[in-house]
Amino acid sequence: MYARITIYRTRVEISLKKSIHSDYWNKGKGCAKGSNPESRLLNTYLNQVQGKLTDCYRELQLNDEIVTANAVKQLLFGDNPGQHSLTDSLSRPFTVSQNDRRDNTELWSNKKIYFFLFRKKRNISDIYLIRIDYKFIIDFDFFLHTKKSV
Repeated sequence: MYARITIYRTRVEISLKKSIHSDYWNKGKGCAKGSNPESRLLNTYLNQVQGKLTDCYRELQLNDEIVTANAVKQLLFGDNPGQHSLTDSLSRPFTVSQNDRRDNTELWSNKKIYFFLFRKKRNISDIYLIRIDYKFIIDFDFFLHTKKSV
């Protein structure tokens, strides 16, 4: 089964990783036939997916972002290219000026370790860079100043 998103004549299809025999499918209504538990469960799932897609569409509109079929799909799967997480940023390679003589590899790995420990203490999985606020910076700074060296 696939869900198709069409916005401004652009289509994107999403695999729902579900299947049903064609004899039990109502093409006109786009749902499973019958009232058996499997059909009800599938129809409930399809309604949930449709609701999530509608929510993603509305969220893009409310945030004054460009609404495209790909943008809805990316938002549905949490793959927003405009947002990068702090963990992603710490994992990317970085450039170092020639004037810096310290061992930057060790320094950089320590930053990743400290952030991992901070995430564990605060019970957060990750944070988008756009969501970093003053409170987060102060909390992380306090954590670094009170933490024993690694």
